[in-house]
Amino acid sequence: MAYTLSPTTLALIAEDTDFARTVTIATDPADPLISDIVVTLGDNTAGNILVTTDTVANTVVISGRYNDNFVKIVNYLDAEKQPQTITSKTAFAELPVGYLLVNEYLASTSTSATATYAVTVNGANLGVVTQEINNNYTPGQTALVAAVAGAQV
Repeated sequence: MAYTLSPTTLALIAEDTDFARTVTIATDPADPLISDIVVTLGDNTAGNILVTTDTVANTVVISGRYNDNFVKIVNYLDAEKQPQTITSKTAFAELPVGYLLVNEYLASTSTSATATYAVTVNGANLGVVTQEINNNYTPGQTALVAAVAGAQV
């Protein structure tokens, strides 16, 4: 079997930017027809990511918009006015109902992350497709504005 992925590295994309990239699965004439393509989302694939496969065209299309792929630190006051800290990629989504205010937001110091997608064809692991995501800090900024507006002051 000589199925090959092309490309295995997708073009660089900024976080919070719409994209669509196509990966082709090349075959040799002796290869069996492709009847099944499975793509498993790996690291740093948070956001609105859609993967579609086509066993006739032998393609995988990865599209959407990456969000929340970088660790954030959010300090806030809970409903009892006690200081709390959340450190995670989805820190703003983890704010509890009834928090009083967000008093500090520390954006990630990472400038990029790599999204990974494992591709399996006809039950055989074919390899990994990667895409580098540049941190443009927009999702954190947008979430901060919403968190400040949603505080129970």
